[in-house]
Amino acid sequence: MQRAIVIPGKRKNQPFVAVNCASLPENLIESELFGYVKGAFTGASKDGKIGLFETAGNGTIFLDEISEIPLTMQAKLLRVLQEREIIRIGSDNVVRVNARIICSSNKDLLKLVDEGKFKEDLYYRLCVLEVAIPPLRERKEDIPVIAHNLIRRFNKRHGKTVVSIAPSVLAELEKMPLPGNVRELGNILERMVIMTEGTVIDPSVLAKSDIRIAPFPPVPRRGAEVHPAGRTLREMQHTAILRALEQAGGNKSAAARLLGINPTTLWRRLAALDGSKRG
Repeated sequence: MQRAIVIPGKRKNQPFVAVNCASLPENLIESELFGYVKGAFTGASKDGKIGLFETAGNGTIFLDEISEIPLTMQAKLLRVLQEREIIRIGSDNVVRVNARIICSSNKDLLKLVDEGKFKEDLYYRLCVLEVAIPPLRERKEDIPVIAHNLIRRFNKRHGKTVVSIAPSVLAELEKMPLPGNVRELGNILERMVIMTEGTVIDPSVLAKSDIRIAPFPPVPRRGAEVHPAGRTLREMQHTAILRALEQAGGNKSAAARLLGINPTTLWRRLAALDGSKRG
């Protein structure tokens, strides 16, 4: 997704630097992002090191799992966004930076702001343009396309020649909740590509992969009531949405948080409900 945003832009020929914030130890985040000079700390390279913001140059830096950055580091990142400059560890020299910043998070950042776990100023500085991507379990029609793209990648990685995946295997994948989204799907498919002897991932490969198939979890609702028998799923969803909108004072984003779903999903369901009324 982040690369698709970058490709059409004027920075498309500039560096693209991806950073998984969750994988960086807390004591190394600053040195990785901003760099350091010779002798800045014990174990530092004798030549120093430029940080990832400088490496990105006039391109793009992608901060994956931005919610995992500790509060102390969030304050420093906010300064970078405001002033467009960094200071390497151990140096007094200011370095101007011009990289575009794209962030992602699988957590509700506004909720983290309310809980005091994410700086409000940083949230509003980052959230100039928000692209809400529903979880994979809510767009299972995308699974076949994503699966085939992942298979091609894993073929190159492992020297395999898998060209397709059996419809029955795809159907089983579509039943899975996949809380880890594309990364979890990729983990499952990589295992199956490795175990496939021929060119097709068939049910026998799925069976050998020892993957537990779980049903989709119910949509979480606060204050949910036991509904009388005979009501359709659409009617139950409609009731839950109306209750959440009432509790949120008509604010759709807040209602989506009450329901535990993505705002885009809520808007899509509201449109579907409105369409069914007109029909």
